Amino acid sequence: MSHSNVKLIPGIITSCFARGIFTNDSERQQKIKRWLNQLNEVYHQECFGENNPSRPMPVELYVLMQKDGAFLRSEITARELPEGDISVIELLGYCKYSSVCEQFAEFIWQQCQLYNIMPIGFATFIPGICRNHSEEDDKNRILKRTLTDRRFESISALVGLRKLAQSLNKKMSNSHYGEGIRNIEIVCGSRVEGLIQSSDKNKETDSECVMIVENEEGSIPCLLNALREAIEQTNDVTTPFSLEMEPGELFLANSLNTLRECVEQISKDNLLKQNIKLNVDVGHYHLANIMKAPKESSIVNRHAQLALTGMDLFGMNGNETDSTLDFYTMIGHVHVSDFDEKAHWGDLPFDTIHRAEYFTAILNNLAKKLPSDNGQNSMVVSLELEAARAIGTVEKSYRDLCRSCQAWNEGGPASGP
Repeated sequence: MSHSNVKLIPGIITSCFARGIFTNDSERQQKIKRWLNQLNEVYHQECFGENNPSRPMPVELYVLMQKDGAFLRSEITARELPEGDISVIELLGYCKYSSVCEQFAEFIWQQCQLYNIMPIGFATFIPGICRNHSEEDDKNRILKRTLTDRRFESISALVGLRKLAQSLNKKMSNSHYGEGIRNIEIVCGSRVEGLIQSSDKNKETDSECVMIVENEEGSIPCLLNALREAIEQTNDVTTPFSLEMEPGELFLANSLNTLRECVEQISKDNLLKQNIKLNVDVGHYHLANIMKAPKESSIVNRHAQLALTGMDLFGMNGNETDSTLDFYTMIGHVHVSDFDEKAHWGDLPFDTIHRAEYFTAILNNLAKKLPSDNGQNSMVVSLELEAARAIGTVEKSYRDLCRSCQAWNEGGPASGP
């Protein structure tokens, strides 16, 4: 297996705009456009040594912030959509209808041209995909119906997202906007979201909801079965689903053991293996002890040692076997931001806790291990700074990310401090 030929593409997730990027407010639209233009300049300066306004900047579209969904709903006139307000997940599910999907894709395409951005991935949060679909539990029909409906809506949303990606990619195929959507990132289920959306006016139903969701067994098989249903309806290996691990008890895949269970199950199934990848979130993997760096007192020494010796990824301690290499063959996408090493307090700009060079070393080590013979010749590395308060902090971190990716692409790994 050959390695290190993979090119790294620096992207940015649009969730850094707390209210989304799609709006009919002209004043806010101009503000977003101005901010994106600033980031576009950074992209061209660091990756191409010039400023080329005609070349779009790669972004990972967060589909969708609630504000985005409300605006988009007002723009789509397809008769298949019901009257009144619907949730973002419901809206995505209606993309299974070609008329809705076409209008949805055209809307996003027009917005991307307006902002001069190149969509290279979808980022989502659809936690209901891990819900169990069991005919045995008649304990509470209301609860059963609620969970079943949420599971159906979630699968429909995944189907809609894939169809949307296919439609959008066709529109971009004859333009200078690149290859289009390369992956659909999904969080592997959240019990928090499940509890909130499954609540009912009846307090007893609420309590049972909490009990069943917290004690539900076999959730990872439920997750993979739901993904299989979505894949069977939209088999398109060019746009895989990328599973994201979230640290903490309130998430389904939240540790090395649960992630390993996912990988083992996927590796046994050719259909899943062709259509599902892993999204490596650097901060999340550190917090869950899936990715470990040497514990040195100095960040500089820590970086230098990391660059030389590599990191303990997936608990292998440097002892790679054929089975553990499945982890690397499944990596399809990367999220990166600084992080607190004790708890998940949210996404932090580079240099908050760790120096930017620390992440350069991490990306170097990761890129060296990525196989170049698994159908991918490029890897998107997206900066994730949800609801950032200032464009300046986003701009600096994105500049550092562009430099790290470009250093690798020009012959990497990049040198340390």
